[in-house]
Amino acid sequence: MMKTNNMLSFFLIIGILIIILISGCNNLSQTLKTDNTSLNISKNAGQDNPVVSEYISDLNVFHTQTNTLLDIWGDSPTEVFAVGEKGTILRYDGLNWNSMESNTEVDLNGIWGFSDSNIYAVGESGIIVHYDGISWNKIDAGIENDLMDIWGSSPSDIFIPMWDAGTILHFDGENWQVMETGLDKPLHQVWGTSSSDVYAVGRYYAVVHYDRQGWQIVKSTQESRYVLLGIWGTSSENIYTVGNTAITYHFDGNRWHESKLSDADYISHIWGSSSEDIYAAGQNGNIFHYEANGWKRLPNITENNLYGIWGSSASNVFFVGEDGIILHYSGGTRDESVSKSQL
Repeated sequence: MMKTNNMLSFFLIIGILIIILISGCNNLSQTLKTDNTSLNISKNAGQDNPVVSEYISDLNVFHTQTNTLLDIWGDSPTEVFAVGEKGTILRYDGLNWNSMESNTEVDLNGIWGFSDSNIYAVGESGIIVHYDGISWNKIDAGIENDLMDIWGSSPSDIFIPMWDAGTILHFDGENWQVMETGLDKPLHQVWGTSSSDVYAVGRYYAVVHYDRQGWQIVKSTQESRYVLLGIWGTSSENIYTVGNTAITYHFDGNRWHESKLSDADYISHIWGSSSEDIYAAGQNGNIFHYEANGWKRLPNITENNLYGIWGSSASNVFFVGEDGIILHYSGGTRDESVSKSQL
């Protein structure tokens, strides 16, 4: 009898252990955790591919699809749009990224808007698509050149740098017109403070400026291997450019100052929320942050190239890039102890 009771106790214990083990596995399958990382896998409505979010301190890493994303713009923290290869357009609603029908399959290089119902995206072979809050529709501007970026001071004052011959496509609210800049090399990005203070950058470290009277070459070199890829500023006396040598040029209203960020091959984009909160990003996932005490390199969490940056504030910043990667910084403090080896 004692032996029978012992056997019953043994099997009861084994059964309890099996139940605990199964419960633990179910919990583990829902959330995989390391010391600083939790990996959640869910599915967005209307998406065939799972959305993978890696929560690392205050930085989230999203993969919603595999087409490279080339630019990003938002109207608010809950209305953010990213564009990229093969006509890809994604929309973020504050929680999820969802794919949008762009009505094109060519690469989209740039995006800019004036509200969540008045947005333009531009790209290869002269493609321009406009979002009216309901759908994206093609616009025929009579251009076949590759369109590299877009910026505007208002819906009736839009500038688009073109790859061929240093020209700018301008929209005045009714008509599209090609503007000569005096430069005969490709332009990559455009930015401005007003309709009479617009800058574009491109090959040969060129910077051109528009003041409503026309375009003038501000600076350039004779070295074709030097390329400026991004420009951003807070005013005409505080402008930053980045390019393919990981060097930033800062204009203070009088002269350009050079700063070497690293030995990285290129930095493709720059954006800031203020003069003391600036991000630059580029090859192999390199991200640099500028504060009052200067530039500082942040720990890499991806080796994917990064091509676009946009934020609504210092604590809400997005980075997009290769293979559809999206980084979202959404906190007040960066945890600089995190490294990619922890992923």
